[in-house]
Amino acid sequence: RGGGQHPREVKKTFSQPVRGARVFARHVAEGDAPRAPAPDAERRPGGDPQKRARERGRLVRLPTAAQRAPDRGGKRVLEAHEARGIRRRPPRLWKRAQRVHGQPLRGASWGQAQPPRTGAPVVRQPRAQHPPTGAPGPRGPRRQRGPDRFHVRERAIEMPREEGMRLEDPPEHGAGRENAAMNPDYCKDTANTTLNLHNGKLLAAWYNSGRIHALDPLTLETSGEETFHGGLDTSMNAHGKVDVRTNEYINYGYADFQPWLTYYVIGADGRVKHKTRIDLPGPRLPHDTTITPNYTILHDFPLFHDPALLSKTGHRVVQFRRDLPSRFGVLPRYGTQEQVRWFEFEPGYVLHMVNAWEEGDWIIMDGCFQPDPTIRRDPSEGPLSSMLAYLRYKGHLRRWRMNLKTGECSEEQLDDLNVEFCLPDMDLYGVKSRYSYHQLIPTDLQTLAFEGLVKYDHEKSTREIYHYPRGWFPSETAFSKSTRGGDEDQGYCVTLATNIADYQSEAWIFDAKNITAGPITRIAVPGRVPAGFHASWCYGRDLWPAAATQRSRVAA
Repeated sequence: RGGGQHPREVKKTFSQPVRGARVFARHVAEGDAPRAPAPDAERRPGGDPQKRARERGRLVRLPTAAQRAPDRGGKRVLEAHEARGIRRRPPRLWKRAQRVHGQPLRGASWGQAQPPRTGAPVVRQPRAQHPPTGAPGPRGPRRQRGPDRFHVRERAIEMPREEGMRLEDPPEHGAGRENAAMNPDYCKDTANTTLNLHNGKLLAAWYNSGRIHALDPLTLETSGEETFHGGLDTSMNAHGKVDVRTNEYINYGYADFQPWLTYYVIGADGRVKHKTRIDLPGPRLPHDTTITPNYTILHDFPLFHDPALLSKTGHRVVQFRRDLPSRFGVLPRYGTQEQVRWFEFEPGYVLHMVNAWEEGDWIIMDGCFQPDPTIRRDPSEGPLSSMLAYLRYKGHLRRWRMNLKTGECSEEQLDDLNVEFCLPDMDLYGVKSRYSYHQLIPTDLQTLAFEGLVKYDHEKSTREIYHYPRGWFPSETAFSKSTRGGDEDQGYCVTLATNIADYQSEAWIFDAKNITAGPITRIAVPGRVPAGFHASWCYGRDLWPAAATQRSRVAA
């Protein structure tokens, strides 16, 4: 469903999903009111599933007989091929459920996924490394495109593996990596944290400054390591930003033993347009990048590892130094180290910023701030205690102000909800945006999970909350602007959710103007989508630029 219209007729189509179940699609007649999603209780096995699907008026997955049959313990019997997991021959990955007439969402949604448990349709499974803030293992980008079909495709990023070389061994050649003298613990990472579309390529990056891998945005086939025509000679941070006004990709790289970062501006043609070195007090672990039309804001937080201890023990022990300030460095987009203007604030850490913009001499920036990011390991949690400690989060929405003329700065807490994984309309990165969409994070769990969707109005200082149904775990929620234009929040919020009871996955689509009403559409995905953190939305005009240009000419 898209553009606020319903399809003009009722039609059913069937296709064969990954694990043998059928997908049923029904489109309500024009004029029918949108139907609320069915309660979880209605989706239990038994009865006539086709009849239940017709009553709900939405796309559902029909369980197989084996999935419906209870075993002696009262649980569903898993299909034999699920138990074999990835050892079975990978099934076909293209599955479709045809749409009729209506105007579907014109774009693509990709998510970063954790390693599959059983039966996930992946090509191969590289071993996971360093899980914090990036979901480990192979990911499964999903895409939806118009005009008349809903498509699902999943791929793992192919990593070259040299004979006799362990995954964690430091590479010896090629761009996108540090040499052993500078970063001896550098490993072949999984590039599974973020996705950016730039210069016709889908760029996959790693949370701790790793190699960039390029994928074909339509087939999702791995093209290989991205070197930007040989101009990249370091690793790159996870959260680079694409400025849609200039089509430039802004990012930086850092390493475990380097007291500096290397800053890049990649031009619209995919070549390095600007590169400079920015010195720091020591090695740091920033995670995000913030941009405005004229500046890039660099992050320096007092949460980092001890390089001497790392060199001695081989372990990255990250500590919070409360006696050091948080610092933001405002750098002209094509500036050098001598032009950076540093501002100091309360010590803490920020994983992800919402946005930043310019107002006269001021830079204003909103983000999710952790006042105490101390990593507290609980030995009773066993061998996973370190990973679980990294994934525990307590933070809130905060605003920073920096005056480039007077040097004045200030900060204020905007809310007290425990929120993170924040996205505005990503086309508005660098300019003032009114709305952002966050994940509500519980504080009573051992690890990180999302329990609700929060929409902030930064102009009115208000919020709306939709609590996810019990047992469902969605990913980060991306915003898709309506093709009909309108207000900033005239569009849809899209997420991929998985039910831990039966590993059924669905794409949920919210009306961004009224998220508290819940999803206006829930689309059963043919195959489980492993739970993950980050997600991205890309518009059809960027996936098929030639077709978009042709339509513009016809309209003119």
